[in-house]
Amino acid sequence: MMQRFQGFQLSDNDSQKETITLSSNNQHQQPKDTISCIKWIPLPNNHMFVCSTWGGELIFYQCVFQQYPVLQMVNYFEYTHPIVTCQWKSDASCVFFAGGDGSLMCYQINNNKYSNQQVFQIDQYQLPAIGIFYVNQYDILLVVNCEGEIVLYNAQNFQNPPIKTKLDFPAICCDFNYPLVMIGLMEQKMVLFNLDSLLKNNQYKFEYKESQLGKGSPLQCVAISPDMNVIGLSSLDGRGNISKLKKIEQYNMLPTYTSDNVITFKGHKEDRTQQSSYYRTPQKYQDLYPINQIAFNIKNKHFLATLGADGKIIYWDYDRKNKIVEYQFSGRAISTGAITFDGEFLAFGLGYDWNQGMQGIGGYPPSIHVLRITDKELYYRGN
Repeated sequence: MMQRFQGFQLSDNDSQKETITLSSNNQHQQPKDTISCIKWIPLPNNHMFVCSTWGGELIFYQCVFQQYPVLQMVNYFEYTHPIVTCQWKSDASCVFFAGGDGSLMCYQINNNKYSNQQVFQIDQYQLPAIGIFYVNQYDILLVVNCEGEIVLYNAQNFQNPPIKTKLDFPAICCDFNYPLVMIGLMEQKMVLFNLDSLLKNNQYKFEYKESQLGKGSPLQCVAISPDMNVIGLSSLDGRGNISKLKKIEQYNMLPTYTSDNVITFKGHKEDRTQQSSYYRTPQKYQDLYPINQIAFNIKNKHFLATLGADGKIIYWDYDRKNKIVEYQFSGRAISTGAITFDGEFLAFGLGYDWNQGMQGIGGYPPSIHVLRITDKELYYRGN
């Protein structure tokens, strides 16, 4: 059953918010192509992040707080193919990234000097990886690619991965919060499983579940909350879902996970009226836009951010089934985004996505921005 958030619509004057971005003198440091992935550095009190682009760029930015906050480029690396996704190692000694040609690469940072790097290839797939995760508990690298392959590597020696298995469906999106792995698949399928179970039994049998968004809503993004209480889904047709996670404990067995629906909602949509030659009265239409990214915040377990192809960022309080605030950014698609581990900032990329069609190519210049998430934006307080 579809439930709707009843929230309020901001006025035109309130729908913009000043972002932290590059200074006017450093606009040449903007990405050259649409941002595919953003990852904050996993170190405390450090506001650096890396972003990858479809133009093959790997760019490191730092938030600098002086007279007024700005972004500064720390380092820049250009690969020979588009970069689909990227991920830090937990000690920030390297960044793993996936090329559009199917390559899995490592950008190694020596002595914290980003200009003194070494880049080498770890593996080669038939299709690109869509998710890379470093598992600190075991010092292993978890990779999921478009074919639905799940590959685990020893991070000390990437040769001959000890576990390599394949799902029954191609993979679209994924997330990881130890020990839970969540993968969105084609045909509106998904899997939730305990990584420890796969490590213990490389013949592990996966249980395929129907997406809570149902048939006809292709998955675009999945996310696991920091406290592992809920999971989120988003689709290409502008819909989102929150489901509560259930951890099932069994005697002498590793825990398993299942989920129960909490709410399904239309997130990024636009109502319009258009005169038709077939009808005497104007007809009402609803345009639905892909939700390219969803994100939780550790500071409020009921907070959800959705980032859409309509150029909107919406903060929700899903417990109260309401919008907290909505921001519009020039009509350019928000291609991806990420919230810091402390919940203070949201980095996001503006630019082009395929929602604008072929005619939109070149018409939406890419740019990188950061929003500070204030305390009043964390909770819905009513009208």
